[in-house]
Amino acid sequence: MEKEAYKERFDREDNHWWFLSRRNYLSTYLSGAEKVRHAVLDIGCGTGGTSIFLNRYGDVTGVEIDQNAILLAADRNFRVTVGDAEDLPSRRDEYDIALMLDVLSHRRIHSEIQALREAY
Repeated sequence: MEKEAYKERFDREDNHWWFLSRRNYLSTYLSGAEKVRHAVLDIGCGTGGTSIFLNRYGDVTGVEIDQNAILLAADRNFRVTVGDAEDLPSRRDEYDIALMLDVLSHRRIHSEIQALREAY
């Protein structure tokens, strides 16, 4: 994505219907998970809006490959690390919850199977 597109996403993430609907779905899917603090991995965290939402479920680490997105996500004050969905910078079994939203269709993904293996 272009730098301007990431900035637009950053500005809209807190009130655009797409992101709000996705968070509503996640709330339903993860219902009850907030009772215990989890280690959460947000693969392809983009500018970090969903990662901030996920804080209610535990300690979130975002992984993102695009430097423009990382710079914006850093403004949200959560842990973001540079990484590739096909070669995650984490140890096996380090996280309780791993999410990969809007990632598999990304042009930087060469092997959806490898990205899914990494998340697993």
